[in-house]
Amino acid sequence: MTAILAVHSDTSYAIGGDAGAFDEGGTLIATSAEPKVFKFGNTLVGVAGSFRIMELVAKSNITDPYKLRDHLMQILGQGNDSWSVLLVNRDGIYELGEDYSVIKFKEPYAAVGAACDIATGALAALSSFSLEPIDMVKTAMDVTEHHSTMCVKPFRFFYKIF
Repeated sequence: MTAILAVHSDTSYAIGGDAGAFDEGGTLIATSAEPKVFKFGNTLVGVAGSFRIMELVAKSNITDPYKLRDHLMQILGQGNDSWSVLLVNRDGIYELGEDYSVIKFKEPYAAVGAACDIATGALAALSSFSLEPIDMVKTAMDVTEHHSTMCVKPFRFFYKIF
């Protein structure tokens, strides 16, 4: 249960994630000390849904979404965990799903995790304004935290300018 948000523009991109650690029923267990978003060179990565996947992704240092998918498939085989990985780089925003699909988003924003509906709505509304990606991510994270019990501060952000 979480919120990972990414925004991409012609000149920069950003990602943000919350710190909530939840059980399967959605009851808050703790605030995680482990970050859910990372920076690997020019790629920003966030993980929702599984701390096991988060650990594997963080240790992989793999920046290509298709190579990361192949790496996870090799390690995990056909698992049944519920998870998503959001990657943003100069080329755009990608999501890796628990079924090992890779999706490149047409929109310049995306969100994954239990609070993604609220986050996506906030990002969609903010996209009509001339805001920097980092400002969109920060504002949408605040909106998501205000309107969802599945998004918990503190937040962590990364921002990259081309």
